[in-house]
Amino acid sequence: MPAAPHTLPQAAAGRSEGLDLDVPEIDFVALSKSFGVEAYRVTEPDELAERVRDSPLNRRLCLFDVPISRTPQSRLNYG
Repeated sequence: MPAAPHTLPQAAAGRSEGLDLDVPEIDFVALSKSFGVEAYRVTEPDELAERVRDSPLNRRLCLFDVPISRTPQSRLNYG
């Protein structure tokens, strides 16, 4: 039996099978609303912070669809 490689070939190539949910794109907001769940697509960090802060006040299940990037964004300004 050959030795296991240190990295998975798919991960080394930048592919995460089963984790990249971009093709076909799923409208999680519409899907959630079809089940009666409040949902929002949030693209700005300030809006996300506000919605998370306010969500316990609604006392309802709520989904936040937040697109992410594999590259750091200047808007976050980590350092």
